[in-house]
This record gives sequence, structure tokens and C-alpha cells, in this order.
Amino acid sequence: MVRAFIVEDDADFANSLVSAVSQLPEIEVTGVFPTAMSLVKAIPVDDSAAREWLPDFLFVDVYAFERLENRRSGGAIDGVTLAAYLCQVRPDMRVLVISSINPSALLESFKEKGLSRWAYLLKSTSLSVTDIQRAVRELLYRP
Repeated sequence: MVRAFIVEDDADFANSLVSAVSQLPEIEVTGVFPTAMSLVKAIPVDDSAAREWLPDFLFVDVYAFERLENRRSGGAIDGVTLAAYLCQVRPDMRVLVISSINPSALLESFKEKGLSRWAYLLKSTSLSVTDIQRAVRELLYRP
């Protein structure tokens, strides 16, 4: 069973993701976090415990920030930085980015951070359960 976390600041969209992913027998959503920082704060301090606790698969919204005032204080990180950090701890982790920003900008950010096991879906009203499930399976079974 593949364990997955969802990092999404839109609660309705996060619930939709949980619903879509729960229909896949190979994946179990074991954590939902409203911001990247909320996930970071939950990670066990011990490296081996962190590797064990972290999921095999991460759904992340690039803009899963806390409020703007928290960003200014340095207390927030974006989804790309989160994915890069988590993939250092769990190099085999798969990352599905679901965002409303330009994918070419994401591609550059992920390349700069050395991430390779990731895919992108455009967050829109036309994004379907089938689209999400197809992207998950393609990413899961990519070498």
C-alpha cells in the first residue's frame, strides 16, 4: 500500500483529492495538511523516524502557504521547497503538483532543486477524478 500526504490550502479541493485518491486501491491518504509549514512542523525530529513517517507519495499545491504576514516573517515555505526537502529525506518519494501556475516555471524550479519523480496537473474546474487518478498511476509506475 502506497501512503500519501496531501498539502492543499483549499479545504474543498483537498477533500476532493482525498475522495479521488481513495478510489485507488493502491493508495491510502494518511495525512492532509493545509500548508507546507504545517507538514514540516509535524515531521519527527529523528531522521530515521522521519523517513519512516513520511509518505511514498505527495500531492502538493505550490502555493500552500500560510497567510501573507507569516510569509514575511520567514515562517512559511512553498510547495516546491517542501517537495525538495522531503525528497532529500525520502529520495524515492513521488510528487504530484496540482497548481494553477504556469508549468514551465515549475519545471525550472524542480530541475534546479534536483527533483525527478514528479508530475504536474493544472488545477482548474475541468480537472476530473479520472485526470487525477491517471496522473497518480502514471507517476507511481514510472521508473
